[in-house]
Amino acid sequence: MSDSLTLERFHELLTFDPETGIFRWKGVKARGRRQKPGEIAGHIHDTGHRRITIDGQFYYAHRLAWFVTYGVWPTGDLDHKSNNPDHNPTDNLRPATRTLNNANQKIRSDNTSGCKGVYKPTGRKKWTARAGRKYLGTFDLKEEAAAAYDAEARRLYGPYARTNEDLR
Repeated sequence: MSDSLTLERFHELLTFDPETGIFRWKGVKARGRRQKPGEIAGHIHDTGHRRITIDGQFYYAHRLAWFVTYGVWPTGDLDHKSNNPDHNPTDNLRPATRTLNNANQKIRSDNTSGCKGVYKPTGRKKWTARAGRKYLGTFDLKEEAAAAYDAEARRLYGPYARTNEDLR
């Protein structure tokens, strides 16, 4: 991806609604063909993020939304507060480190406990809680382990923490 697009070129080709996060083509030639006026720009990539191709370069819609809103390209990661990678209103985006961005992830598909940061070791009767590499203890109840994870996640990640409470 290149950050060589200018605001002037963007405004020749597209409109952006900062409240909905939707980009629409103005109907001028881009990407080697004329786009239909009003057509939603881009496609959903394998990662779930919308990608828009402009003059042969692809741009992630959330990074483009930041650029169009603030006039500068983001220097690091952007986090989607809603955890929906195709939901790009300006107020849903925030700068984040990779660690903070990862803290706002949904529960993993291979999770067997149904709780973030909680697992039951094979052959054990108690639940274990862990936040990142930090061991938080063992607990008789899964809910106690989940509460321990939630407290530590809030302490470590602040508003970026996606807790078990958030997942209910």
